[in-house]
Amino acid sequence: MKQFKWLIFSLALWAAMPLDLANANIEPPYADSTLTRIGDISPVLFIHTVDNQVVDFHGKVVVLSFFATWCGPCMAEMTHLEKTLWQPLEGEGLVLIAIGREHSQSEVKAFQKAKDYTFQFAADPQRLVYGKFATQLIPRCVLIGKDGHIKYQSIGFSEENVALLVKAVKQELGK
Repeated sequence: MKQFKWLIFSLALWAAMPLDLANANIEPPYADSTLTRIGDISPVLFIHTVDNQVVDFHGKVVVLSFFATWCGPCMAEMTHLEKTLWQPLEGEGLVLIAIGREHSQSEVKAFQKAKDYTFQFAADPQRLVYGKFATQLIPRCVLIGKDGHIKYQSIGFSEENVALLVKAVKQELGK
């Protein structure tokens, strides 16, 4: 009988927990480093690229990919973002910006040129942008919808994360 009461109590606690499937890929202890949640209004509404453009996020589907040039998982993710997200959806209303965390504008620009990536890049040498989304851990992707709300976010690289991102982007684009 005692075990049965424990089981009922455990099930009641589990049922009372909020279900947040959109953030399911950000699990403890990594969730502690994430300052934003799905549904939040993006803390950043525009960004300056290394090409000296100001990209305004209003009314656009925007993916921010935070990376560092020394980060192996970041490099793997960037290749997948180019091939499975950017190339198929370029011209469909998607804005993809890779943000070099703790990198200067010249470092990011040289990296983009060396790797021949065709999406936009921005530098964040003092973590002013990154620091609005997180405290640590890269790679990190954030999808901001046309309404300015965060629709998806992930930490780390996996093909599954990229596939989920592509699916969420297509949904935001109405594809």
